[in-house]
Amino acid sequence: MDYPKSVPGVGLASGKFVDENPATGTPGSLIPAAWGNSVTQEILNVILGAGLVPNEEDVTQLHRAILGLAASDYKKAVRCATTVSIGLSGLQTIDDVTLVAGDRVLVKNQDTASQNWIYVAAAGAWARAQDANESTECTPGHLVPVQAGTKNAGTVWQLVNTTVPVLGTTDLAFERLLGRSGVAAGDYTRVKVNKFGQVEEGSNPTTLSGNGISDAYTKAEADLRDLQRPLRDSITHVGLSNNKPDAPYMRRESDGALVSLQPNLGFTPVQQGGGTGQLDNKVKIGWSNNGLKAMVDATDLGNIWYANNFNPATKADWGTTLASYKITDAYTKAEVYAKSEVDTRLASRALADAISYVGLASGDLGQPYMRRVADSAISWLQTKLGYTPVQQGTGTGQSNNVVKIGWSDNGLKLTVDATDLGRVWYAANFDPNGKANWGTTLAAYGITDAYTKAETDARDAQRPTADSITVLGFAGNDVNLPYMRRASDGQVYYLQPRLGYTPVEQGGGANMSANKVRLGYNGAGSLRLQVDSSDFGDMINDQNLPAKVAALGLGGIGSYAFARVINSQGLVNQGGMVSGTNLIYSSTNGSDGAGNNSGLIGGGTWRAHGAFSGSERTLFQRVG
Repeated sequence: MDYPKSVPGVGLASGKFVDENPATGTPGSLIPAAWGNSVTQEILNVILGAGLVPNEEDVTQLHRAILGLAASDYKKAVRCATTVSIGLSGLQTIDDVTLVAGDRVLVKNQDTASQNWIYVAAAGAWARAQDANESTECTPGHLVPVQAGTKNAGTVWQLVNTTVPVLGTTDLAFERLLGRSGVAAGDYTRVKVNKFGQVEEGSNPTTLSGNGISDAYTKAEADLRDLQRPLRDSITHVGLSNNKPDAPYMRRESDGALVSLQPNLGFTPVQQGGGTGQLDNKVKIGWSNNGLKAMVDATDLGNIWYANNFNPATKADWGTTLASYKITDAYTKAEVYAKSEVDTRLASRALADAISYVGLASGDLGQPYMRRVADSAISWLQTKLGYTPVQQGTGTGQSNNVVKIGWSDNGLKLTVDATDLGRVWYAANFDPNGKANWGTTLAAYGITDAYTKAETDARDAQRPTADSITVLGFAGNDVNLPYMRRASDGQVYYLQPRLGYTPVEQGGGANMSANKVRLGYNGAGSLRLQVDSSDFGDMINDQNLPAKVAALGLGGIGSYAFARVINSQGLVNQGGMVSGTNLIYSSTNGSDGAGNNSGLIGGGTWRAHGAFSGSERTLFQRVG
């Protein structure tokens, strides 16, 4: 494009247009139509090429078109970029950059993302930059370089929308494509990398969790686990042989030899020998079909006589059962009681309870021990006896005095503490010839500390029979928590305490289902209804009805309106339905017409309370 130098008679001076000079009579230059049209068309080509619609009154289109075409996928650099949502007005500080009027700002973090894009800072309200104020100037992939800012200086941000947005309507999203991420230079053992391969964060954690390691214990966790296990002394294992609770053992480290430990007896055994005049011969005492028997080494001493089977002053005892006395009006222990014992150990390592060591002193199989944590005191363990000892004390009427039974030159002797009770009577040294047979009842023998069968039956009849439960009572002695415990699994089931009033039955009536119904006061004068998880709102009553009706307001569901249709629906009888978008408030004034009315109702579904035709007026009620 050039001046129309080739067109004759245009009147150019030095190749340029000049104005008319009346003083000298010099005419002004002419603008040829062809040349003027060419210039205009060239300008239009630029505007159209930028995707703009030519507008005769818009004098900024050529400038914007040039900016748009020149920018291509790169926008002119901005002064700074936001890091959070901001107010789009005033000269503020963004990313530590204090703005001045005219600074270009990339706004990319707005809570309302359709507000994002390039703005020009101003003391008042901000406006989008001239090269960014139309949809055609905001296309996917646009790149925006940032000049300054603590976090964003030297970065390039890309508009990542995948379709052409409508500016001001479509949410605009940006991602950092190039430039600094804000991570200081250095070596890091743990980094966070974004999808572009850029390091977003860097750290040097010193913990397992900080490094994301979940398959290892921390020192504190390992120390805690170690504290729960005793240290070992000259042993490799401690546990239960073949998982049998009656076979505890230790295995010596030096040769793998086993030492069997004595399971807890549950009682204090009688000491063998050591009493006055007693020898160290092995004494065995055990129960037989004929009663309690004694043996010294390999010598059978026969039955032992004791208070339950022999009273030298009154009778000779034949046994320890009711049947042996021909007593038939009392229950035996087997008939009344049941015994059970469960002793199970499940673990490859024993937990330490107030001990630091368990093992063999100096590796000696005969010296198993435990060491107490509190004071390192040693508790020696009993090696397995190889036989079942006689329990010392804890029987009926028995105290905990030390009992010693041992063989002497005169037979089996008995010592309690330091008191020598002399010889023990047994079958080998005493054979009673008979007994005092007083009868077949407890009373006949003067026994008063036992119930007869009839008395026991009467007492049992006063108790309910347990059906699949073990316990019935008050949890924590709280009368508000009655419960039963199920026998099969020990599960507790609470019972309903007496309500103190007659409850309303839920469901069960005509056309009623079993859904859970809840009623409750809302604290504002109304009962509120919920069925299962569905809230049905307030229930209408005398207290809240006036307020509820008043709250319907103009146009609320249930409210009434005197109105007419906008577009005729022909003849409509009472009960007919009309959309609120075809209704307009009206009055009883016959002159009330299209230009004199109260306004469009505009919404809902309304029921006619009177028949009407065409634009006749009637009363409507909103029903939806």
